[in-house]
Amino acid sequence: MKKRGFALVTALILCFVLSIIGTAAITLSYISYQTSIAEKNFYLAEKAANVCLLAAMDEINRTGFCSNQEFTNSGLGYTLPYGTTCKVTSTQSTNICFLRAEGQARNSRVFKTTIIQGFYGAGLYTVRGGVNANYRGGLLTGCDGENNCTVPAFIASSGTINLGSTTPRYCPQSSNTGIWGNPPTYTNAAFRDLVPLFFNVNCFASNFYDVNLRCNYGLTDALRDTYGWVYRNSNQGYFTPYPNTQTSNNATDFYFSSYGEPVINSVLRNDLQNYSSLSGPCVFTSNANSYDLSSFCNNFYNSNPNCGNYTLVFTRRTSISLTGSLPLTCGSTDISYRWVTIFLPRGGSLNNVNGGLPVSQTSLGEWRYRLNIYSGGTLNISGSLDYVRILSNAQINVSSGVNIRNSTIIQALNSETENNNANSPQNFIGSGQINLYDSKIITRHIRFTNGNLYAFRTLLYLYANACPNCVRNTSDPNQNPCYTGSNTYRCGWYGGNYNAYVGMYQNGTYVLSDGTPLTSLVINNNSIVRSSSFYIAGIYFGQDVNYLVGSTSFIRGFLVRNLPSNLSLQIGFTDNTNFQFKLDAINSLRYDPLSRRGFWFVRKVNCIREKPTPAYFSVITRMTTW
Repeated sequence: MKKRGFALVTALILCFVLSIIGTAAITLSYISYQTSIAEKNFYLAEKAANVCLLAAMDEINRTGFCSNQEFTNSGLGYTLPYGTTCKVTSTQSTNICFLRAEGQARNSRVFKTTIIQGFYGAGLYTVRGGVNANYRGGLLTGCDGENNCTVPAFIASSGTINLGSTTPRYCPQSSNTGIWGNPPTYTNAAFRDLVPLFFNVNCFASNFYDVNLRCNYGLTDALRDTYGWVYRNSNQGYFTPYPNTQTSNNATDFYFSSYGEPVINSVLRNDLQNYSSLSGPCVFTSNANSYDLSSFCNNFYNSNPNCGNYTLVFTRRTSISLTGSLPLTCGSTDISYRWVTIFLPRGGSLNNVNGGLPVSQTSLGEWRYRLNIYSGGTLNISGSLDYVRILSNAQINVSSGVNIRNSTIIQALNSETENNNANSPQNFIGSGQINLYDSKIITRHIRFTNGNLYAFRTLLYLYANACPNCVRNTSDPNQNPCYTGSNTYRCGWYGGNYNAYVGMYQNGTYVLSDGTPLTSLVINNNSIVRSSSFYIAGIYFGQDVNYLVGSTSFIRGFLVRNLPSNLSLQIGFTDNTNFQFKLDAINSLRYDPLSRRGFWFVRKVNCIREKPTPAYFSVITRMTTW
């Protein structure tokens, strides 16, 4: 009986062990099954992510655009098997396109990311916002055969282009009329802000009035830092040019308001009004009615050789006349590294004034001018002006035929609201032909109604209609008194029956035979530029509501209009329209340390139709969930 009982117990134990083994086998089999399913789902999800990622890259390379949008497999034209799905989100930052793909198969998800650069971002004529364009003749071409580079001829966020009987065509261009490009037109680009596409900054202004378009560093910040001088930093007894290490706008002698208007430093404004506040061992006052700068050594340096820099304050209640060249040496002593700041509280006249060749440039490519003039009244310029920096809060009159070379002229408002007055005085008025070479002009309004405007290798920043009370919520040009003619001082420039040649001659030349470029940069802030005709080579960049008005219009380079995204632009092209994309015209605006010309904040354009290479696919990461 005992043996029988032992056998029963043994049988029960064996059955229990076998049941455990069976259960374990079933469990292992189930886990293996689940693992196989998971591996299969992961495999399917990974392949789905690959499909969407590669398809999205193909779509971006095909259309030439990367914008903040989402692609799905169905939207990309793919039907995936086994219930798998995928989607891709794209984000553009300057000229980089970031893609994030997600593939899903049941509960498995795979994420892949990549960075590419094989897309356009911009065209010959680029508009943020809608367009209602009518083509009635002329040439718009994004085909630059000489530089083996192509772009679209016309890009906008939305709208229509009425082409009439014209058929847009792809490059290569075979006619001197029509619309040409790769593609010729594109009117579905979801632009947020055009500034980062053309400049090495992230927006128009870090303090922009539209808080949704602010960033950490904008175009007006770059202009302030490049062309502003530190004014009375701490207890400093002289004025130090950039680099400006101060974070406050009050550190520089001017700053930009949230509407992109230059405003004079309040301390400087008060010093021009009450110049008795200026004092120090190297501050000298004079009641003379004229002064020849060539006499500087005898009048100031020889008796004060230990001054690092000199401040001359002319206290005469009527304006005075300055002439001559600031010497580079006094006897055998080199003074080329010292600079002179002149205060003209009542304004004055400058006749053949030369500040002398600066010995160096700042880290941002601006001259360390030896002669800096602060003017609190009307300033009259005649003869020539060379290597001089001027900051004025009043009008500047320029005699006919004056040559302004290698100079910076800034006309700043007295307050952030002064430009609400349509007749604010910060205007640059020519009595005849105006000639600007290698200069920077930041002004409210340029007037040349008695001769043409010539501006070569020059920056023009215009803000006539950028005031806080000026219209920015309608694209109707009739809302601007410049367009209606009721007040042409609201024009960024106004030439009447004369032409503007900015960066090119009338015959189309924008590079001289010796290779020297003529190209220039125009930044037009919420204003209209109006002249009989205009010829622009380089970049025209219009912020907010801006128009170019002229019977004949030539562009070589880029024409950009950063219109508010909710507005629609009215455009007409006629037989007198000739717009051509030129890669060399644009890239010649980049700062060149050898020639000491150009602007560091202009973004270099790489030809965007090079075939994508592995270098474009710089980052791939993966994450899975089961």
